[in-house]
Amino acid sequence: MLEKLFIHLPQGAAPPPIGGVLPEPSDSAAPRLFSTVYENLGLPVPFSGSLWIARGFIPELYVHMGFAPAWKYTQVRSLQFLDGCCTTQQDQSQAMEAVRRQKTVQPEGA
Repeated sequence: MLEKLFIHLPQGAAPPPIGGVLPEPSDSAAPRLFSTVYENLGLPVPFSGSLWIARGFIPELYVHMGFAPAWKYTQVRSLQFLDGCCTTQQDQSQAMEAVRRQKTVQPEGA
């Protein structure tokens, strides 16, 4: 479900209602990016595909380069969706631990 949506509208533009919800001005720290926010939309999103979610980032693996890959987290799940409904979920934490061990092993002779 889409619950919150931030958008930017040109100054003076009248924001339309979405799903019957009227927007509010955004109090975002970056008003140039988002001038308007829709909250409590409750709109279904007919997404089909997979999504991986993770938590428990391992600080020792931090590299200042965008988003961290799944193997840098202690808890990882893969979710499969069909038309917006989660059809399967699988714990990938052990598989990511195996990847982590492989990637962090010191090369021989180093």
